Amino acid sequence: MDYKQINKLLDNLQNPKNNKALKFIEKIEGHQGVDTRNGDGYQGEYNEYSEIFQVISDPETFIRFTYQTDSYGDNESISDIKFVKGTKKIIEVFEPIK
Repeated sequence: MDYKQINKLLDNLQNPKNNKALKFIEKIEGHQGVDTRNGDGYQGEYNEYSEIFQVISDPETFIRFTYQTDSYGDNESISDIKFVKGTKKIIEVFEPIK
C-alpha cells in the first residue's frame, strides 16, 4: 500500500461510513458494561463495539474501528483503529436429534 492510499483511508476517520475508500462489512458487539436503558454504569465502565471496513482499492485488506462510550453510555468515540484480516473458522454446533 502506498502513501496516497493511506492518506485516502485516513480521510474522514470520525465517520468512516462516509469514507469513499472504505466499504462497511459488519458491526461486532464488544464489552457491554453500562445498562443503556437507564444509563447506569460504574466509574470506569463502558460499552464497546467494532465496525469492520474493507479497503476498496485492496479487497484483501480490512480496517477495524473500535468505539467506546463513557460510564453513562454516552459520548461515544473511536478508541482503536487497526488493520485486520479475515480468518475463516469452522464452528461445530451440537443440536438435539429430532
